[in-house]
Amino acid sequence: MSLEAKAENLADAIANSSEFEELKDAEAKLEENEEAQSIMQKFQSKQQQVQMMQQTGQEIDEDVKEELQSLRSEMQDNDVISELMSKQQEFNKIMEEVNNVLSTAIQGEEEDCGHDHGGCAGGCC
Repeated sequence: MSLEAKAENLADAIANSSEFEELKDAEAKLEENEEAQSIMQKFQSKQQQVQMMQQTGQEIDEDVKEELQSLRSEMQDNDVISELMSKQQEFNKIMEEVNNVLSTAIQGEEEDCGHDHGGCAGGCC
């Protein structure tokens, strides 16, 4: 099997994983909820403002920090956004695990899994 075919198999497995499907469902719920979208847009806008201030060396005053924190709390209190953030974390964890396996295999390092097998052939990766 070619490298591209193996990559496609991995992509299919990720796309068909429950974590990815749940993430897509949570994203769809956000798209259907105007209140959640508004909160997210306000937060992202304020976050961009803060980043621009930091890049230009401006000091970020307490009012801006409090507004950002208030928007962050509003996001956490919104069930649709909270679910989306949770599903993003779950999916990111899966992707991190995949990247770790790939990195370990490419670098030729063994993961310490307590078995006396060469590489990951023991099934611990």
